[in-house]
Amino acid sequence: MKQSELEKILAPLKQDLTDRLESRGLLQAIITEHIQLINRCIGKNITISIIHKNIFPDNEVAFAHFKTLIYRARKKLAKNHTKQESGGKTEQIEKTQEITQIEENQSENVFSFLAKKEEKPIHNSCSDQQAVDDRVKMLLMRKKQKEALNEK
Repeated sequence: MKQSELEKILAPLKQDLTDRLESRGLLQAIITEHIQLINRCIGKNITISIIHKNIFPDNEVAFAHFKTLIYRARKKLAKNHTKQESGGKTEQIEKTQEITQIEENQSENVFSFLAKKEEKPIHNSCSDQQAVDDRVKMLLMRKKQKEALNEK
């Protein structure tokens, strides 16, 4: 493809860039809007570097950044394409979501098992009177033993 043909093909993108960037338009939005045009050029064996040189002759935008912009635009295009394909299947998707919610509510998981186990306390922190008395006696004996050792 000749340089003049390439300039002719990329003219709308270049014009949009100059118009919108002067009015503080977002570069990503412009590239996303014209991704089909860029993909057609790439399909005609024009490299991204040639497209970059044609659109930004003074290298206002770095080549690596331009490649990232194209990557993001392609990713968004693929995401939108997937949404459009599933657009007619919304009722089926809603039914599937309802079924999974019902299954999740009925299924037992680890947390539901633990909730059932909490009916009986895992650790009994309360003590009976006899255990408390024994513990107090033992602590008093230790205290007396320490005092006896300190006096010697």
